[in-house]
Amino acid sequence: MMQSGMADLTQLNLRDTAMLHACYMPFVQRGGLFIPSQQSVKMGEHIVVSTTLPGQAQLVQLAGKVIWISHKATGLKPKGFAIQLGGEKSEFYRLEIEKILGVAHLSDRPSFTL
Repeated sequence: MMQSGMADLTQLNLRDTAMLHACYMPFVQRGGLFIPSQQSVKMGEHIVVSTTLPGQAQLVQLAGKVIWISHKATGLKPKGFAIQLGGEKSEFYRLEIEKILGVAHLSDRPSFTL
């Protein structure tokens, strides 16, 4: 059930593990995802992101609150925002993401955030 004030559904195309690595934020408690987007959001706003994880066909909806906003693209980092995963399935999907990435989420490869 969507909470009052919840933003429209946002799409995120995680086409491969490189894109997932660039978007995943393992340093965020419960996990975080950066969403490259032109959408205007506010800090603390609740967002639902519709996506498929690489190698999986099932469409998932990840809920979270906005914890980071990049107002403009800089270098290889696109404009967008990040959410901290929340909701009843957040832990399951955090573990799924880390299983897909393996140790890659601990690497020094560039990401869209830090």
